Amino acid sequence: MPSTVKVTRGELAYDVEGTGPSACLIHQYREVTAKGPLANALTPHFRLHAINPVGLGGSSAPRESHDLTMESFADDLEDFRYRLDLPPWVVVGSSTGGMVALLHALRHPKAVRGLVLIGSAASRQFITGSLADPAHPRAAEVAAARTSAAQGAEGMAAFRTAMFRLSVADPHRTPEPPEGEDGHNSA
Repeated sequence: MPSTVKVTRGELAYDVEGTGPSACLIHQYREVTAKGPLANALTPHFRLHAINPVGLGGSSAPRESHDLTMESFADDLEDFRYRLDLPPWVVVGSSTGGMVALLHALRHPKAVRGLVLIGSAASRQFITGSLADPAHPRAAEVAAARTSAAQGAEGMAAFRTAMFRLSVADPHRTPEPPEGEDGHNSA
């Protein structure tokens, strides 16, 4: 059972493994754990906090769609770090978590000791044409998915499914990512 920390937007669920300097592992749309393959590569070197954003992995439900933005999660990370009295840390962001890590570093530069970005875009220049682009042909579907996320556990599940399907070229031929041994995605 993960622990939780109360932050301004609710509660963030997390688990901790390893020893060494503080680090956190994050993703924006998938649960993270401190026991998956990626975490196992980090825990010999870091005291790793695998932190799930509002709406995922035991964290509180979003109160409004703004709670699901990358900027909100970046600020929630600083709130989390402050409440646990952690020193500046290494932020490990996988996929969209890498974008959150960059935002966290830009918004709270004194909080970040280093960044590890895995499969992530590094600049707003990549927004043009992406699902984050308001001019994207499927932008209305993204907005609807964000709205559904604020409708409890079922809405959050629908949000994750919609974002996965919108993120892959052919969702009918691309299987869901494999789950970790503990039932959580290992990203």
